[in-house]
Amino acid sequence: MRRFFPDKKEEFLDIILRFPNPELINDNPKTAPSKRIESILKPSKYSKPFHGIDIAEIIGIEKMIEKCPHFREWINKLKNS
Repeated sequence: MRRFFPDKKEEFLDIILRFPNPELINDNPKTAPSKRIESILKPSKYSKPFHGIDIAEIIGIEKMIEKCPHFREWINKLKNS
């Protein structure tokens, strides 16, 4: 998000630092990551399909696998099937 909304970096970091891993951010349909982003940016500035792809590319799959145990487990199941 820093590439798109550098003025909101602190607000995003505040959310990230409250959770030991990114998967725990998704703890409620009303506070899902996309809802949290919308609350910071306002829905008119955020498009989940558009920005979601860019965010995933910025983070990279290796970092997601490293930081997200459930995602890592799912990827390993796919690799081993």
